[in-house]
Amino acid sequence: MQQSSGLGFAPSTKESALVDNREHVCTPEDCPPCGGYYVSCVDDNGNVFLMAGPYRTHGAALADENRACKIASDADGRAWFMAWGTSRVREDAGELKAGVLNRHKLI
Repeated sequence: MQQSSGLGFAPSTKESALVDNREHVCTPEDCPPCGGYYVSCVDDNGNVFLMAGPYRTHGAALADENRACKIASDADGRAWFMAWGTSRVREDAGELKAGVLNRHKLI
């Protein structure tokens, strides 16, 4: 049996930390399939990075979230400590640019 770290964290393994049990249900009203979805991350200073995308649907961005986090963490260990999720760029934002991992041909 694993013991607690003493820092208040529950005993765990890296494999169990990578399991994502969150449930998100996209409806056309909440997540229109209009494009502009990205896998994004936020660092400890509040800087937002569009890491992968753009995707046509929110579901496609959600499906690549863990993959993008793992690829980014392999390239730079600091990525593991960032907050990961998805974002959508407004339609009037102009040309959609490729995400950081896409530009570097890592995803």
